[in-house]
Amino acid sequence: HTDRGYQRRQRQRPNGSAQEAPVEQEAPADEEAEARAQLQKLQNEAKDIAVDIANVQAIVRGFERKREEGAAALKQRRRQEQEARDADEQRRKAKEADAQLERKRSARGRQLAFQGLPGRDAITGNFSEDVVSVATDGEATIMLFEQAAWAFTAGLPTALHNKLQGRQRTLPRPTYVALGSENRYYLEFADGAKIWSGPEALRRALEDEDLIEQHRGVRTVAFGETFDAFFLVCKDGWWSCGGELPDGLEEGVRRKDLSCVSLGPDGEWYFQAHNGSSKWGGVPRDFANFIRKVKSGITFIDFGADGSYLIRYN
Repeated sequence: HTDRGYQRRQRQRPNGSAQEAPVEQEAPADEEAEARAQLQKLQNEAKDIAVDIANVQAIVRGFERKREEGAAALKQRRRQEQEARDADEQRRKAKEADAQLERKRSARGRQLAFQGLPGRDAITGNFSEDVVSVATDGEATIMLFEQAAWAFTAGLPTALHNKLQGRQRTLPRPTYVALGSENRYYLEFADGAKIWSGPEALRRALEDEDLIEQHRGVRTVAFGETFDAFFLVCKDGWWSCGGELPDGLEEGVRRKDLSCVSLGPDGEWYFQAHNGSSKWGGVPRDFANFIRKVKSGITFIDFGADGSYLIRYN
């Protein structure tokens, strides 16, 4: 007998012959009882092992839970750190955007002075530092705003009026406008599209898109005393002009660093260079007296009929 069961044994002859030997038999009842006892023992051992397995599984699950909780905590911490970095980056970008907007507003001019223009209350009421472009021809004054809006007084050229009044606000916003006598105008949009009414030489210059792009786009357009007179300045200082220009503007024509040229219907002119230097001529006395007070802060000047004008400055 062994401790795990019982066996029947068979005697063999010494020479290993296959003859059967007498078999010692145990009583069946004793064998069954031993088998049952052995079974009970194994079952008891199995219960103990199951308990041990359950205990060890609980320990393993505890380690796994701690590991999962640690991984979740690490993931949460990393997400919070990333969210903090994203928030910092958003604040940085917002701060930079605000600073950039302030620089643009200062470059455009935060103040407006004007003389002789109809619609004084409308001009004063509508102008603010978020005006991206303002123009006058002495009859109508128009302003374009940062938020795809515009305002104008009576007398705007019909074609320009219709273009703006029928334009959906979801389309690229207008960003620059210029007016001149004899219904001349120029209007540019945020996507670079342009519409205008003016002399043939201006059309040829504007339709040479490769040349305009080479010089970084249009900065200002001015219309002079006669229909053919114009002065176009690009953002890198390159310029093109046509028609009869007023006396005294020769120095501006010789420069290659212009940032703005303005012309009037009665021989007025003004130019400014990238280094801030500027000159003017053909202007009324009251204009000359005022401009001397704010010369260093002037950012833009436009002239209208009958000695009218507007000045942006800081």
